[in-house]
Amino acid sequence: MKKWTVLILLSMMFLVLAACSDNDEAEQDHADKDNGSEANAPVEISDEEKVDASKTVLTINGTEIKGKAYNAVYVQVKTLYGANITDTAQLKELTIELLTQQELINQDASKLGIKVTEEEAEEELKTYKEKNADQFQAVLDRFQLSEEAFKEQMTGDLLREKYIDDQFDVNVTDEEIKAFYDQQFEEQDGENIPKLEDVRNQIKEGLKSQKEQSKVQERVNVLKEDAEIEVLI
Repeated sequence: MKKWTVLILLSMMFLVLAACSDNDEAEQDHADKDNGSEANAPVEISDEEKVDASKTVLTINGTEIKGKAYNAVYVQVKTLYGANITDTAQLKELTIELLTQQELINQDASKLGIKVTEEEAEEELKTYKEKNADQFQAVLDRFQLSEEAFKEQMTGDLLREKYIDDQFDVNVTDEEIKAFYDQQFEEQDGENIPKLEDVRNQIKEGLKSQKEQSKVQERVNVLKEDAEIEVLI
């Protein structure tokens, strides 16, 4: 089983990095210190931020995305990045974009015959709970998810992984690993620098993930060109 990011972090990466690129790092460090004890507390969502669960928030090639799905993703976006992105209109925009990306990938995966079985989803959830027994309920509480909703999101992540494995051939060279290592540690004290071999696998996985997300974003952009997308909120 691949290491899971927190729910939708991978699919959110490019959007959030772009949205937060202008934030002052010193201010964020100060905020982190001030809010350390509250970091894992559930965020508050106002009535104005919520959408009626049965309301259609957008359609993608005829498929309706409901408020229930929107609210779940919105909570995660605000939980992870609400300290950086305080404009609710921007949080809404990010949520719509994420839902659009997810549905476009789901639709393309379906056309390609890529799917996740109920047995695979159940086994994935079981493994996750066994490996994270002490934190599982805390994760549900923080992201305001039921276990069934968590399973649905995990199923989507698994489908995404299958889609990436099927569609993209991503390799990371030793030269790329060494270049990243040198860049990250060139200004640090030699006594505190880890050996390359001790962090090689972590660097490789990080670079591989970055390349995969770049390819996914390129594919999503192509899928958008031919898609009929209508935002209704």
